[in-house]
Amino acid sequence: MTRSARIHAGAGECREALVAGLAVRLRDAAKALGFRVSHILCSRSPGSPSRYIKLHDAHGRLWFVRVSNHRRPWNNCDRQDPHLDFVSFDGTSGFDQAVDWLARVWTGGVDWFDPRRGRPRRR
Repeated sequence: MTRSARIHAGAGECREALVAGLAVRLRDAAKALGFRVSHILCSRSPGSPSRYIKLHDAHGRLWFVRVSNHRRPWNNCDRQDPHLDFVSFDGTSGFDQAVDWLARVWTGGVDWFDPRRGRPRRR
């Protein structure tokens, strides 16, 4: 079964502005690789700085990336499961890993799944 990729990196405290900046940097890296970016969305959860990037590859498939400073709560199973859950606890760590993941996606090295269908999450 295909599961979301996770990058949880760094230590410390990351402000909301740093999360937004990471999302923009990751969007720009995706565009440079060839992805079409349709949206950067803000979390619907009050107080969460998380951002969600919706990308389309050369085949038109939707790739859903979460960028945050905190782990996903276990009680949000009704939400789309991201292909990549990128958490930077300090606002900088893990960025290169996230770009590497995007490059693997672009070259076909990551299996796609429909993010709109619920997936069991590993603990």
